[in-house]
Amino acid sequence: MNVGINHFIFLCALMLGLGIYIIISQRNIIRIFHGIVLVLISPILSFAVFANFHAFNPDGQIMLFVLSSICILLLITGFIIFYNYYGESGSTDPESK
Repeated sequence: MNVGINHFIFLCALMLGLGIYIIISQRNIIRIFHGIVLVLISPILSFAVFANFHAFNPDGQIMLFVLSSICILLLITGFIIFYNYYGESGSTDPESK
């Protein structure tokens, strides 16, 4: 079986859909952050796949680096918000306040 670009695109779409489902359906803040991580990592994985299948174009690698940096900044911001929220309420349930 030859693994092509279509398999990776399907995996990215599956990760995106699963992340959106987790964000919508969960009540725990930690699980919601896991969903956000899946939603943010999915396009980065698709950019990495396109960079791999298109002979490592330097423009694609710069774009991948910028997107990875933005994802890390968003995660750090989310964890700061989570830490402040958990410190005030003492619970990870969003409706416990």
